[in-house]
Amino acid sequence: KIIKNNNNYITYGCFNNIVKINNNVISTWSKILNKVTNSKLLLKYPAYDNHDVKSNILQRLKKYQISEDKLIIIGKTPKSELLECYNKIDIVLDTFPHNGVTTSFEAAYMGTPILTKEQNFFMLRCGESINKNLDMDNWIAKDDEDYISKAISFSENKNFLTNMKNELKDRAMKSFLFNSEVFSKNFYEMLLDINNTYGC
Repeated sequence: KIIKNNNNYITYGCFNNIVKINNNVISTWSKILNKVTNSKLLLKYPAYDNHDVKSNILQRLKKYQISEDKLIIIGKTPKSELLECYNKIDIVLDTFPHNGVTTSFEAAYMGTPILTKEQNFFMLRCGESINKNLDMDNWIAKDDEDYISKAISFSENKNFLTNMKNELKDRAMKSFLFNSEVFSKNFYEMLLDINNTYGC
């Protein structure tokens, strides 16, 4: 179910493991938040329930002039509430070089567009792979500057983002990402191929 975000500001969000939020990510996100003045960043991860962890992320963002009133920080919640939180986000800001995995699949399932970035190593291309499967190539940035530019550009029209969420939800459900029947068939054929090749 898609719930329209009626806030008068743009909500970016990231539910990725906090260890993926490195200094380059913090710096890049801050440039976006400072450029898009009517914006907030929603961060969600169980570790934010720890006072020291929450304080640390606040201080790191503060170094780039991001005040606490620009942030929404949520800790652990039941799974149903976690998924519902994606309805509060206009754009997911993926981390890099290590992308979200489970969180990106959750975002796609909930119809929330993911802004991710190209990487040179195949193990760091989960976000790119997910977006390509969703025909969301335009949401794959080439570098930091392109990531910032796209985040700002996509934020200029709330109606566009609302329509995108509804369209993306339908597109995700029809994609290979959530087609368990095709996945099972391909996985089975892969196992047969391994057995025939190596005689396992």
